[in-house]
Amino acid sequence: GIEVFLEEKLPPVAARGATVIANFFGSSIEEYANAAKKLGSSKELAALEANISCPNVGGAEGKFFGSTPERAAEITRVCRAATDKLLIVKLTPETRDIGEVAAAVAEAGADAGNRPGSRPTDAGRRRAFARAAGPEARRRYRCGAAGGVRWPWPAR
Repeated sequence: GIEVFLEEKLPPVAARGATVIANFFGSSIEEYANAAKKLGSSKELAALEANISCPNVGGAEGKFFGSTPERAAEITRVCRAATDKLLIVKLTPETRDIGEVAAAVAEAGADAGNRPGSRPTDAGRRRAFARAAGPEARRRYRCGAAGGVRWPWPAR
């Protein structure tokens, strides 16, 4: 979890002079706030990226956190309140109007937005990328059970 990352994984990377941005997600508003607070306390992190792109289900509505401007802004506000670090919000393609969502997170306090990767429902594209990567690409960049292939593939 976050504690292991902060105590064991981050220090050796930061000691090499790397600029580190921590990407995090949650399954509830409270988890996002707690993660932003814990990660935001690290002097070794340059920025935080709240990932509202993965299919993080919250509440009875069962929606992606980033699929509506209201939910995306709510996540952004709690993260902004929890940290003074540079806050990037990773958006989702699973929305009716990504422009509305981007405007909402900016108004709610995000310093930057990260455009979404592929759509999790685009199975044909995932298969084509998987074939191109070949069996030696042991690690896949995925999001949730369905996954969404991200550029670039890891160099091997």
